[in-house]
Amino acid sequence: MINVEPVLHNRLPGIIIDAQLGRQMYQAPDLISSLQKEGKLGKIVII
Repeated sequence: MINVEPVLHNRLPGIIIDAQLGRQMYQAPDLISSLQKEGKLGKIVII
C-alpha cells in the first residue's frame, strides 16, 4: 500500500490510506475501530 499510495490518491480522490510497514493482521480490528471513531472509515475497506 505504501508504494502505490500516490497512484491510489490519483485514481480515488479523497481516499484515506493508513498504511504502515510491518503492520500485522491482528491489529486490523483496533485500527478499523479507531478510524471509524475518527470518521475516517469509508464504505469500502481494503486490507
